[in-house]
Amino acid sequence: MARSTRAVTPRPGPDRALLERLAALDPTTWGLTLSAPMLRETWRTALGGFRVGPRFDLSGRTVLLVGSANVYTALLPWMVLLTEAGATVRVKPARGQEAAVRAMAAATDPTGSRLTIRAWKGGEDEDAEGAAFEGVDAVIAFGGAEALSALQARAGDGVLFFGFGPRFGVSVVRDVLRSEGTVDNLVRDAMLYDGRGCMSPAAVFTASPPGATVDVLAATIAETPWLTAPYAHSPVEAAETRARMLLARALGGEARAVSTTYGLVGTVLYLPSGFDPVALPRVLVVHPMSEIAAVKPWFALLGTVAGDERGDLPALRRCAVGEMQAPVHDGSHEGIGVIGQIARLRRRPDQ
Repeated sequence: MARSTRAVTPRPGPDRALLERLAALDPTTWGLTLSAPMLRETWRTALGGFRVGPRFDLSGRTVLLVGSANVYTALLPWMVLLTEAGATVRVKPARGQEAAVRAMAAATDPTGSRLTIRAWKGGEDEDAEGAAFEGVDAVIAFGGAEALSALQARAGDGVLFFGFGPRFGVSVVRDVLRSEGTVDNLVRDAMLYDGRGCMSPAAVFTASPPGATVDVLAATIAETPWLTAPYAHSPVEAAETRARMLLARALGGEARAVSTTYGLVGTVLYLPSGFDPVALPRVLVVHPMSEIAAVKPWFALLGTVAGDERGDLPALRRCAVGEMQAPVHDGSHEGIGVIGQIARLRRRPDQ
Protein backbone atom coordinates (compact mmCIF):
# COMPACT_ATOMS: atom_id res chain seq x y z
CA MET A 1 0.00 0.00 0.00
CA ALA A 2 1.47 3.38 -0.97
CA ARG A 3 2.08 5.77 1.87
CA SER A 4 2.75 9.45 2.47
CA THR A 5 3.56 11.39 5.64
CA ARG A 6 1.97 14.68 6.67
CA ALA A 7 3.40 15.57 10.06
CA VAL A 8 2.29 18.70 11.90
CA THR A 9 3.72 20.58 14.85
CA PRO A 10 3.34 18.69 18.16
CA ARG A 11 1.54 20.43 20.99
CA PRO A 12 1.34 19.76 24.75
CA GLY A 13 -1.97 17.91 24.80
CA PRO A 14 -5.63 17.89 23.82
CA ASP A 15 -7.65 21.08 23.92
CA ARG A 16 -8.17 22.24 27.52
CA ALA A 17 -11.89 22.86 26.98
CA LEU A 18 -12.25 19.28 25.74
CA LEU A 19 -10.54 17.88 28.83
CA GLU A 20 -12.76 20.03 31.03
CA ARG A 21 -15.87 18.67 29.31
CA LEU A 22 -14.65 15.12 29.83
CA ALA A 23 -13.74 15.79 33.47
CA ALA A 24 -17.26 17.11 34.10
CA LEU A 25 -18.85 13.79 33.09
CA ASP A 26 -20.14 11.45 35.78
CA PRO A 27 -19.33 7.81 34.94
CA THR A 28 -21.58 6.56 37.74
CA THR A 29 -24.63 7.46 35.62
CA TRP A 30 -23.70 5.17 32.71
CA GLY A 31 -25.09 1.89 34.03
CA LEU A 32 -21.71 0.13 34.18
CA THR A 33 -21.02 -2.81 36.51
CA LEU A 34 -18.09 -1.25 38.35
CA SER A 35 -18.77 0.29 41.76
CA ALA A 36 -19.15 4.06 42.04
CA PRO A 37 -15.76 4.57 43.78
CA MET A 38 -14.04 2.41 41.16
CA LEU A 39 -15.72 4.30 38.31
CA ARG A 40 -14.56 7.65 39.66
CA GLU A 41 -10.99 6.41 40.12
CA THR A 42 -10.75 4.77 36.71
CA TRP A 43 -12.22 7.83 35.01
CA ARG A 44 -9.73 10.11 36.78
CA THR A 45 -6.90 7.76 35.81
CA ALA A 46 -7.96 7.59 32.15
CA LEU A 47 -8.11 11.38 31.86
CA GLY A 48 -4.62 11.63 33.38
CA GLY A 49 -3.19 9.85 30.34
CA PHE A 50 -3.67 12.85 28.04
CA ARG A 51 -0.21 14.40 28.13
CA VAL A 52 0.46 14.73 24.41
CA GLY A 53 -1.63 15.95 21.52
CA PRO A 54 -2.08 14.93 17.88
CA ARG A 55 1.17 14.75 15.94
CA PHE A 56 -0.31 14.06 12.53
CA ASP A 57 -2.86 15.49 10.13
CA LEU A 58 -5.53 12.82 9.65
CA SER A 59 -8.00 14.96 7.73
CA GLY A 60 -9.65 12.91 5.00
CA ARG A 61 -9.10 9.64 6.87
CA THR A 62 -12.05 7.61 8.16
CA VAL A 63 -11.44 5.29 11.11
CA LEU A 64 -13.78 2.74 12.68
CA LEU A 65 -13.31 1.96 16.40
CA VAL A 66 -14.72 -1.26 17.88
CA GLY A 67 -14.79 -1.69 21.66
CA SER A 68 -14.69 -4.66 24.01
CA ALA A 69 -16.50 -5.08 27.31
CA ASN A 70 -13.63 -5.37 29.81
CA VAL A 71 -12.40 -1.74 30.03
CA TYR A 72 -14.99 0.96 29.40
CA THR A 73 -12.41 3.71 28.77
CA ALA A 74 -10.45 1.76 26.11
CA LEU A 75 -11.91 3.74 23.20
CA LEU A 76 -11.64 7.17 24.87
CA PRO A 77 -8.05 8.06 23.84
CA TRP A 78 -8.68 6.97 20.26
CA MET A 79 -11.85 9.05 20.01
CA VAL A 80 -10.03 12.11 21.33
CA LEU A 81 -6.72 11.81 19.47
CA LEU A 82 -8.18 10.77 16.11
CA THR A 83 -10.89 13.44 16.18
CA GLU A 84 -8.47 16.19 17.21
CA ALA A 85 -6.12 15.15 14.40
CA GLY A 86 -8.95 15.70 11.90
CA ALA A 87 -10.12 12.16 11.19
CA THR A 88 -13.72 11.13 10.70
CA VAL A 89 -14.39 8.57 13.44
CA ARG A 90 -17.10 5.93 13.72
CA VAL A 91 -17.46 4.10 17.02
CA LYS A 92 -19.07 0.75 17.82
CA PRO A 93 -19.48 0.49 21.62
CA ALA A 94 -19.24 -2.84 23.39
CA ARG A 95 -22.45 -4.31 24.72
CA GLY A 96 -23.44 -2.53 27.93
CA GLN A 97 -21.21 0.48 27.23
CA GLU A 98 -23.31 2.44 24.76
CA ALA A 99 -24.37 5.11 27.29
CA ALA A 100 -20.75 5.58 28.38
CA VAL A 101 -19.40 5.84 24.84
CA ARG A 102 -22.17 8.22 23.76
CA ALA A 103 -21.36 10.51 26.70
CA MET A 104 -17.65 10.47 25.84
CA ALA A 105 -18.42 11.13 22.18
CA ALA A 106 -20.69 14.08 22.95
CA ALA A 107 -17.98 15.67 25.11
CA THR A 108 -15.27 14.98 22.54
CA ASP A 109 -17.17 16.29 19.51
CA PRO A 110 -20.21 18.32 20.66
CA THR A 111 -21.31 19.08 17.09
CA GLY A 112 -21.18 15.45 16.00
CA SER A 113 -19.47 16.51 12.79
CA ARG A 114 -16.53 14.10 12.97
CA LEU A 115 -17.48 11.46 15.53
CA THR A 116 -20.56 9.23 15.28
CA ILE A 117 -21.79 6.15 17.15
CA ARG A 118 -22.60 3.04 15.10
CA ALA A 119 -24.21 0.41 17.36
CA TRP A 120 -25.08 -2.96 15.85
CA LYS A 121 -25.03 -6.61 16.88
CA GLY A 122 -22.19 -8.40 15.15
CA GLY A 123 -23.42 -10.90 12.59
CA GLU A 124 -27.06 -9.85 13.06
CA ASP A 125 -27.43 -6.48 11.30
CA GLU A 126 -25.74 -6.63 7.91
CA ASP A 127 -27.00 -3.22 6.75
CA ALA A 128 -25.74 -1.34 9.82
CA GLU A 129 -22.44 -3.20 9.76
CA GLY A 130 -21.97 -2.53 6.08
CA ALA A 131 -22.63 1.18 6.55
CA ALA A 132 -20.11 1.33 9.41
CA PHE A 133 -17.37 -0.21 7.25
CA GLU A 134 -18.23 1.77 4.12
CA GLY A 135 -15.23 3.82 2.97
CA VAL A 136 -13.09 3.29 6.09
CA ASP A 137 -9.32 3.65 5.80
CA ALA A 138 -8.52 1.90 9.08
CA VAL A 139 -10.11 -0.15 11.84
CA ILE A 140 -8.96 -0.22 15.47
CA ALA A 141 -10.66 -3.09 17.26
CA PHE A 142 -10.50 -4.70 20.71
CA GLY A 143 -11.93 -8.11 21.53
CA GLY A 144 -11.50 -11.87 21.41
CA ALA A 145 -9.66 -13.71 18.67
CA GLU A 146 -12.81 -14.90 16.93
CA ALA A 147 -14.42 -11.46 16.90
CA LEU A 148 -11.24 -9.82 15.61
CA SER A 149 -10.92 -12.38 12.83
CA ALA A 150 -14.48 -11.69 11.70
CA LEU A 151 -13.94 -7.93 11.78
CA GLN A 152 -10.74 -8.16 9.77
CA ALA A 153 -12.44 -10.30 7.16
CA ARG A 154 -15.30 -7.78 6.99
CA ALA A 155 -12.88 -4.88 6.57
CA GLY A 156 -11.13 -6.48 3.60
CA ASP A 157 -7.60 -6.30 2.24
CA GLY A 158 -7.66 -2.62 1.38
CA VAL A 159 -8.20 -1.44 4.97
CA LEU A 160 -5.47 -0.98 7.57
CA PHE A 161 -6.56 -3.23 10.44
CA PHE A 162 -5.36 -3.09 14.05
CA GLY A 163 -6.77 -5.91 16.16
CA PHE A 164 -5.90 -6.06 19.84
CA GLY A 165 -6.92 -9.29 21.53
CA PRO A 166 -6.46 -10.88 24.96
CA ARG A 167 -3.06 -10.45 26.61
CA PHE A 168 -1.70 -10.48 30.14
CA GLY A 169 0.86 -8.51 32.12
CA VAL A 170 3.24 -9.16 35.00
CA SER A 171 5.15 -7.12 37.58
CA VAL A 172 8.69 -7.88 38.69
CA VAL A 173 9.64 -6.18 41.97
CA ARG A 174 12.53 -7.66 43.95
CA ASP A 175 11.56 -5.93 47.21
CA VAL A 176 7.83 -5.32 47.52
CA LEU A 177 8.31 -4.01 51.06
CA ARG A 178 10.88 -1.35 50.25
CA SER A 179 8.38 1.53 50.36
CA GLU A 180 4.73 2.23 51.00
CA GLY A 181 4.47 3.68 47.51
CA THR A 182 5.53 0.40 45.91
CA VAL A 183 2.75 -1.50 47.64
CA ASP A 184 0.16 1.14 46.76
CA ASN A 185 1.22 0.97 43.12
CA LEU A 186 1.06 -2.82 42.98
CA VAL A 187 -2.48 -2.69 44.33
CA ARG A 188 -3.39 0.00 41.78
CA ASP A 189 -2.10 -2.09 38.89
CA ALA A 190 -3.98 -5.20 39.99
CA MET A 191 -7.26 -3.66 41.09
CA LEU A 192 -8.14 -0.87 38.64
CA TYR A 193 -11.15 -1.83 36.51
CA ASP A 194 -11.52 -4.69 39.04
CA GLY A 195 -8.49 -6.28 37.36
CA ARG A 196 -10.35 -7.02 34.12
CA GLY A 197 -8.06 -5.18 31.73
CA CYS A 198 -5.49 -6.90 29.51
CA MET A 199 -2.82 -4.67 31.07
CA SER A 200 -3.69 -5.90 34.56
CA PRO A 201 -0.94 -8.09 36.11
CA ALA A 202 -1.60 -11.81 36.17
CA ALA A 203 1.15 -12.04 38.79
CA VAL A 204 3.75 -10.14 40.80
CA PHE A 205 7.19 -11.76 41.07
CA THR A 206 9.21 -10.83 44.16
CA ALA A 207 11.93 -11.97 46.55
CA SER A 208 10.15 -10.46 49.58
CA PRO A 209 9.06 -12.84 52.40
CA PRO A 210 5.68 -14.45 51.60
CA GLY A 211 3.93 -13.74 54.92
CA ALA A 212 4.96 -10.10 55.18
CA THR A 213 4.14 -9.52 51.50
CA VAL A 214 0.62 -10.91 51.81
CA ASP A 215 0.06 -8.96 55.04
CA VAL A 216 1.02 -5.58 53.60
CA LEU A 217 -0.83 -6.08 50.30
CA ALA A 218 -4.01 -7.20 52.07
CA ALA A 219 -3.83 -4.26 54.47
CA THR A 220 -3.37 -1.82 51.59
CA ILE A 221 -6.36 -3.24 49.71
CA ALA A 222 -8.50 -2.88 52.84
CA GLU A 223 -7.42 0.76 53.26
CA THR A 224 -7.70 1.91 49.62
CA PRO A 225 -10.75 4.23 49.38
CA TRP A 226 -11.77 3.28 45.83
CA LEU A 227 -11.82 -0.41 46.81
CA THR A 228 -14.22 -0.03 49.72
CA ALA A 229 -17.27 -1.14 47.74
CA PRO A 230 -17.67 -4.84 46.88
CA TYR A 231 -17.23 -5.85 43.26
CA ALA A 232 -19.47 -7.77 40.88
CA HIS A 233 -18.22 -11.13 39.68
CA SER A 234 -19.89 -13.98 37.89
CA PRO A 235 -20.42 -17.42 39.43
CA VAL A 236 -17.67 -18.75 37.17
CA GLU A 237 -15.23 -16.06 38.32
CA ALA A 238 -16.09 -16.74 41.96
CA ALA A 239 -15.50 -20.47 41.45
CA GLU A 240 -12.16 -19.82 39.74
CA THR A 241 -11.07 -17.57 42.59
CA ARG A 242 -11.93 -20.23 45.17
CA ALA A 243 -10.02 -22.81 43.13
CA ARG A 244 -6.93 -20.58 43.08
CA MET A 245 -7.19 -20.07 46.84
CA LEU A 246 -7.30 -23.84 47.37
CA LEU A 247 -4.33 -24.28 45.05
CA ALA A 248 -2.29 -21.71 46.96
CA ARG A 249 -2.90 -23.50 50.23
CA ALA A 250 -2.23 -26.93 48.69
CA LEU A 251 1.14 -25.68 47.42
CA GLY A 252 2.11 -24.39 50.85
CA GLY A 253 1.42 -20.77 50.00
CA GLU A 254 -1.10 -18.30 51.40
CA ALA A 255 -4.60 -17.19 50.49
CA ARG A 256 -6.12 -14.10 52.07
CA ALA A 257 -9.65 -12.86 51.41
CA VAL A 258 -9.80 -9.15 52.21
CA SER A 259 -13.07 -7.97 53.75
CA THR A 260 -14.22 -4.68 55.20
CA THR A 261 -17.51 -3.60 56.73
CA TYR A 262 -18.78 -3.41 53.12
CA GLY A 263 -18.00 -7.07 52.37
CA LEU A 264 -15.35 -8.85 50.30
CA VAL A 265 -13.21 -6.28 48.45
CA GLY A 266 -10.27 -8.34 47.17
CA THR A 267 -8.05 -11.41 47.48
CA VAL A 268 -4.28 -11.85 47.83
CA LEU A 269 -2.61 -15.16 46.94
CA TYR A 270 0.98 -16.31 47.38
CA LEU A 271 1.78 -19.33 45.23
CA PRO A 272 5.27 -20.90 45.33
CA SER A 273 4.50 -22.26 41.84
CA GLY A 274 1.50 -22.69 39.55
CA PHE A 275 1.74 -19.54 37.41
CA ASP A 276 -1.37 -18.99 35.29
CA PRO A 277 -1.56 -16.10 32.78
CA VAL A 278 -5.09 -15.15 33.81
CA ALA A 279 -5.98 -12.10 35.91
CA LEU A 280 -9.09 -12.81 37.98
CA PRO A 281 -11.26 -9.90 39.20
CA ARG A 282 -9.63 -8.20 42.20
CA VAL A 283 -7.22 -11.06 42.81
CA LEU A 284 -3.57 -10.12 43.36
CA VAL A 285 -1.30 -13.14 42.81
CA VAL A 286 2.29 -13.19 44.11
CA HIS A 287 5.01 -15.64 43.06
CA PRO A 288 8.67 -16.00 44.07
CA MET A 289 11.26 -14.66 41.64
CA SER A 290 12.21 -18.23 40.67
CA GLU A 291 8.76 -18.73 39.12
CA ILE A 292 9.48 -16.21 36.31
CA ALA A 293 10.66 -19.12 34.18
CA ALA A 294 7.06 -20.37 34.12
CA VAL A 295 6.08 -17.34 31.99
CA LYS A 296 8.17 -18.50 29.02
CA PRO A 297 5.54 -20.77 27.40
CA TRP A 298 3.19 -17.79 27.35
CA PHE A 299 5.53 -15.20 25.82
CA ALA A 300 3.33 -14.83 22.72
CA LEU A 301 0.53 -13.38 24.89
CA LEU A 302 2.70 -11.24 27.19
CA GLY A 303 1.82 -7.58 26.79
CA THR A 304 2.88 -5.29 29.65
CA VAL A 305 5.77 -5.80 32.08
CA ALA A 306 6.24 -3.44 35.02
CA GLY A 307 8.92 -3.19 37.68
CA ASP A 308 12.61 -2.85 38.32
CA GLU A 309 13.88 -6.23 37.14
CA ARG A 310 12.38 -7.69 33.98
CA GLY A 311 15.00 -10.28 32.96
CA ASP A 312 14.44 -11.55 29.44
CA LEU A 313 10.67 -11.06 29.41
CA PRO A 314 9.80 -9.95 25.84
CA ALA A 315 7.23 -7.27 26.69
CA LEU A 316 5.38 -5.26 24.08
CA ARG A 317 5.22 -2.44 26.63
CA ARG A 318 7.37 -1.70 29.70
CA CYS A 319 6.43 0.72 32.44
CA ALA A 320 6.87 1.57 36.10
CA VAL A 321 4.82 -0.16 38.77
CA GLY A 322 1.56 1.77 39.15
CA GLU A 323 1.33 2.58 35.44
CA MET A 324 0.22 -0.77 34.03
CA GLN A 325 -3.41 0.27 33.59
CA ALA A 326 -2.65 3.97 33.20
CA PRO A 327 -0.92 4.29 29.81
CA VAL A 328 -0.01 7.61 28.26
CA HIS A 329 -2.36 8.33 25.36
CA ASP A 330 0.18 8.90 22.60
CA GLY A 331 -1.49 7.16 19.66
CA SER A 332 0.30 3.85 20.12
CA HIS A 333 -0.73 0.50 21.59
CA GLU A 334 1.26 -2.65 22.32
CA GLY A 335 4.35 -1.06 20.78
CA ILE A 336 2.55 -0.17 17.53
CA GLY A 337 2.39 3.45 16.38
CA VAL A 338 -1.23 3.21 15.30
CA ILE A 339 -1.97 6.85 14.49
CA GLY A 340 1.38 7.26 12.74
CA GLN A 341 0.59 4.33 10.45
CA ILE A 342 -2.86 5.72 9.66
CA ALA A 343 -1.29 9.10 8.81
CA ARG A 344 1.04 7.44 6.30
CA LEU A 345 -1.84 5.99 4.29
CA ARG A 346 -2.13 7.58 0.88
CA ARG A 347 -5.38 9.42 0.41
CA ARG A 348 -7.93 7.86 -1.89
CA PRO A 349 -8.50 9.62 -5.25
CA ASP A 350 -11.93 10.87 -4.14
CA GLN A 351 -10.36 12.76 -1.22
